[in-house]
Amino acid sequence: MAADLASVGLADLGTDELVAAVAAAKKAWSDATAARMLSTMRGFTRWLTRRQLLTVDPCDSELLRVSARAQRRPRAVEETDVEAMVAAARAEPTGRQQMFWPARDVALLRFLAGTGARAEEICGATIGEIDRRPERPIWRVGRSKGGKQRDVPLRRDTVDAVDYWLETRTMTLPGRAPGRAAPLFVRTDGTPLTERTLDRLLRAIALRAAVGLPAGAAAHAFRHHYGVTLALRGVPQPAISQLMGHADPRTTAIYTTVAASALIGVLDDAGLL
Repeated sequence: MAADLASVGLADLGTDELVAAVAAAKKAWSDATAARMLSTMRGFTRWLTRRQLLTVDPCDSELLRVSARAQRRPRAVEETDVEAMVAAARAEPTGRQQMFWPARDVALLRFLAGTGARAEEICGATIGEIDRRPERPIWRVGRSKGGKQRDVPLRRDTVDAVDYWLETRTMTLPGRAPGRAAPLFVRTDGTPLTERTLDRLLRAIALRAAVGLPAGAAAHAFRHHYGVTLALRGVPQPAISQLMGHADPRTTAIYTTVAASALIGVLDDAGLL
């Protein structure tokens, strides 16, 4: 670090250079940390300007405003992380790993990534909530936050994974085939999946896949993945709010902001900005 700083001169403290530095900092650290770094730099450039070592304060720009409240950014799993976890879930468990069930685990991951389900919603989902209409299968969310009903279209890979899971479940668990009111996902002993079990299962699969999940409910990282994916594909904010069951539109705005930042990064990497 000392060698890097030794080559930095006053000519390097331009607005463009500082904007690039802040952008790089936000990729490595949180918005709050980047804001503190910029606040320190602002004090330094003001001192340099007062001492007339700089003619213009490079931090005195709209591009380098420090927000009084750092913007909250969702911690989402990436598409590559989802696929890595699906690949790990397909592998047959070894030893005494009794919590794993490949057919269920793949369907569970596809469902989380493809619907943005909350942990309580996926644990409370029933087989009858899957509406298999020919034009577009949907999930009619029966248990949602605040009792707000919504319909979520299902991707083909999600439907295929769920169908295979239900077929495997019927052949594996003894007794009658589960009815429409039966839980969509169950534990290996046939009892309903709980939020605690769901979190432990997702983190165990992530560990097998060498994927790091953020702190908090593991299922929420998949929910954030769904929201960011919708925003990146140009889905309007009201539609995202409806699909995800948001009561406050400001919650949805988080995803559109993250998507815009990601697109700017892509354009910048391509040399188009």
